[in-house]
Amino acid sequence: MSDSKWQKYALIGGPVFIVLALVGTLLAGSPPAPDASTAKINSFFADNHGAIKAGAFLGLLAAIFLIWWFATLWRHMFDLEGGRPRLAIVSLAGLVLAGAVTVVSIAILGGMALRYQDLGDNAGLLWAIYGALGAASSIGVAVHIGAVAALGFRTHFLPQWVNALGALAALVNVLATLGVASDSSGVLGILIAGFAGWAVWIIAVSVYLWRRPLLGADLQAVGVVTATVLTS
Repeated sequence: MSDSKWQKYALIGGPVFIVLALVGTLLAGSPPAPDASTAKINSFFADNHGAIKAGAFLGLLAAIFLIWWFATLWRHMFDLEGGRPRLAIVSLAGLVLAGAVTVVSIAILGGMALRYQDLGDNAGLLWAIYGALGAASSIGVAVHIGAVAALGFRTHFLPQWVNALGALAALVNVLATLGVASDSSGVLGILIAGFAGWAVWIIAVSVYLWRRPLLGADLQAVGVVTATVLTS
């Protein structure tokens, strides 16, 4: 199988990531509110610890598919920046930051489910840390999406409506970081909206890049034609 086909099939990883992330999040049912009482948090983990552990595993598994998906997006961005990536590196850095923070939050969630009998009065604190980490990861998502959107606006390698969607999703994710300073349900709604915007953007990018050839192949073909003309 050619490299271009592997690059293309990697785009499937984006939608797979979304499905696994959603299933992992919803598997245990409706979680306690960010400002829920300690008793309610303890009850949630006691009743759903098995589903929470399974959901945490699916969340980590989803990361594999997101990495494969971004590899193809990186290739497009790398070629567009002439082999001197700047925005591609910014996007990668944002994704790495978001991923690292999210892995820590998932580990905390899994640990709470593993030792749910011992949570006691610490349940509220650990739940608050888990929520704050989720909000903190949004800044990485915002940087990741924003860098791609900026390159898209500049080079038009993505449709302008996709770039606008990316810019909007990035802005919402910036606002979602307010979750590190507030445990209100309104901020949680912004966090959910930020993920939803990111998910729709991932699907839009995946569909569009699936339908277009890999830019590197195009540039190579142009170079061959140019060299032929100059030497003839």
